[in-house]
Amino acid sequence: MRTLIGFGISALVLISCGTKEEELKQEQEIVRNCTGTYLNISGKNYLICNPEAVESYESGDKVLLDYEEINDCDYQSETPICLMGFSHEGIVTIQ
Repeated sequence: MRTLIGFGISALVLISCGTKEEELKQEQEIVRNCTGTYLNISGKNYLICNPEAVESYESGDKVLLDYEEINDCDYQSETPICLMGFSHEGIVTIQ
C-alpha cells in the first residue's frame, strides 16, 4: 500500500513539473497597454518586471523567451495616468 501511495505522489510531482516545462517551450505573445508589458502564456497574462528586455518587440509579436516567475516587482509603468484595469496571473522576469 505504501508503495502505491509513493508511486501516486511521484506521478503527481512529475506531471506538475512536466506541465511547467511544456509551458516554457510554448510560443508566447507580447501584450502591451498603458498598464505595462505582459507575456501571454497559454492564454494567461504575466506582468514583465523588466520590460526593457523585450523593448524590441511589438504588442502581438510571438516569441519564445526564457522567463522566471517572481513574487514582487518594483517596476512602474511609464504611463503617468492609466485608468484601464488589466488583470494578470503573476509576475515574470525575462532571462
